[in-house]
Amino acid sequence: MINDEEIDLDSIISVDLALNDFSGQKAIYYHSLECRISQGVNNYILLDYKNGNSKKTFFRMQSKNSYLLLADFINSAVAKNKISRLRAEELIGKQNLTSQN
Repeated sequence: MINDEEIDLDSIISVDLALNDFSGQKAIYYHSLECRISQGVNNYILLDYKNGNSKKTFFRMQSKNSYLLLADFINSAVAKNKISRLRAEELIGKQNLTSQN
């Protein structure tokens, strides 16, 4: 589900995600001498649809391990060849991938 819209993986060619920003994380901004605390909103999911459209949706992660909430979705995307196993491993770690059949 993204913004109350159910995503059908069969209507998608590929999926990619950025999962590296969480609320409370210290982030350095190079145009300032102050170290700021991240709001955790620089994460996104990019969906490329079979109809030629793409959709990029940004979202917030509340903690360092929030990315694990996406493990089931990422494993489903791997099983349907929407994201590579290697990319999924980069995102959620090898230990969180389901075994390959």
